[in-house]
Amino acid sequence: MLCSFSLNLKQFFMKKSFYLFFLLLFCVFFSSSLRAQQITGTITGQDDGLPIPGATVAIKGTQRAVATDIDGKFSIEAKSTDVLVVTSVGFVVQEIPLSDGTTSMTIILKTDDSFLKEVTITGAFGQTLKKKALGYNVGEVSGDDVRESQRDNFLASLQGRVSGLVVNGTSGQPGASFSVQLRGVSSIGNSNSPLYVVDGLPIDNTTFNQGALYSNQPNRQNDYLNRAGDINPNDIETITVLKGPEAAALYGSQGASGAIIITTKKGSKGGGKLTYDNSFGYSSYYRLPTIQNKYARGSNGVALTGSDEVVKFLGPQLPSEGKVYNNVDAFFGTGQRQNHNLTFEAGSDKLSYRLSTFYQNTNGIIPTSSFQNLGARLAGTAKILKNLEITTSVAFNSNDISKVPVGDGGVFQNLYLWPYYDDITNYLNPDGTRRRLVSAVSDADNPFYLVNKDINREQTRRTITNVGLTFKPTDWLTLIARGGVDAYNTYGTSFTSPSWL
Repeated sequence: MLCSFSLNLKQFFMKKSFYLFFLLLFCVFFSSSLRAQQITGTITGQDDGLPIPGATVAIKGTQRAVATDIDGKFSIEAKSTDVLVVTSVGFVVQEIPLSDGTTSMTIILKTDDSFLKEVTITGAFGQTLKKKALGYNVGEVSGDDVRESQRDNFLASLQGRVSGLVVNGTSGQPGASFSVQLRGVSSIGNSNSPLYVVDGLPIDNTTFNQGALYSNQPNRQNDYLNRAGDINPNDIETITVLKGPEAAALYGSQGASGAIIITTKKGSKGGGKLTYDNSFGYSSYYRLPTIQNKYARGSNGVALTGSDEVVKFLGPQLPSEGKVYNNVDAFFGTGQRQNHNLTFEAGSDKLSYRLSTFYQNTNGIIPTSSFQNLGARLAGTAKILKNLEITTSVAFNSNDISKVPVGDGGVFQNLYLWPYYDDITNYLNPDGTRRRLVSAVSDADNPFYLVNKDINREQTRRTITNVGLTFKPTDWLTLIARGGVDAYNTYGTSFTSPSWL
């Protein structure tokens, strides 16, 4: 079989040159479309048409950005396929796609209405001003942030949300009190607690003084709820924190340590709206001190017997086959918490109202410790005349706290001092009397006997009413009058079982 093959080199190179020519034209055209060009422009505001200095012009998806000068002008290098992102405080963010031939532009930014409507409480009677118009710095926490933290005491939700504000909890028990300090200690002899103001009126935030009881004991072994903990977190609209001398200027010596100003929710316009929400939670301990279970009670390797002290554990070594009890796990349990809120609100242009009810129930990880809180609040706003408005609210709160003694001689100290070779759950004799380790008054206190036989309770019933009148005869004059009553009774019960004697 005979085959022949021939190649015209001249024709081949002519075709190849033709393809190379068109490939070169395509590359030139594509590279020119991606070539960066200088974009200049001016940014102004929609409302007044004035230039906006300090606005940021950035290339979307990159780190390249410039700021406008005092005349609102900018210059940035960008490609025709880029997108400019323009931002400025108080204005809506705007994205501008570029196109071929764009080298100059004028950008008009729209005012951010939500930013301008931001208000804060600034006066003793609850008047409001735009936050950007204030001449001093304030901290502000929204009511939604407080509610979503799911804390029984709303003060616990403020930790870490406002600079210079420190929240200290006395214990982890249900119904425990919380103290707040703004910018550290300002007084050695007087209270360092800030002033609490609800809807323009100061309220009491003290704790019960156990010295008022017949026993006349200090509060170091029993904690009492601070009265700000009576406020339902679901009723809070905003919390404004005044940390500096502004509080003292507004409220006098009462605001020397700052002020926490609370604005509550009012009824909204529209048809009736019924809202119900709840939350459930569980708690347990997560960190405990390490204890030894190798040596018996005693001192210097010698066992103590009889009426000798039972709180020292430096006696002889225990036999390896001896029974060891995990008394700590046997004592602590699993805490449970539930929270229910039921709210109804309605209103019109002239009248609005809001009725809220709540129920909190918390059982702690310590046996018998609990916190129950039940309350209701009715708030309304009525526009009597064109320039006269009245706001009223009445809130009732009832809480019941069952707690255990802490500090020296409390349950925690005795729990860790109890011998680990003795079953701590066996705290009663067959006849129901207290079971002792040794027959001596200096015997250790069994924590189970403490929480089941000794009674430590706190009950509070509180009513807060608030009435306000706002009269605005002219555009430049506003008259505000407020009055209210904060009345409560606290019953403290501290009972020690006679079998301790």
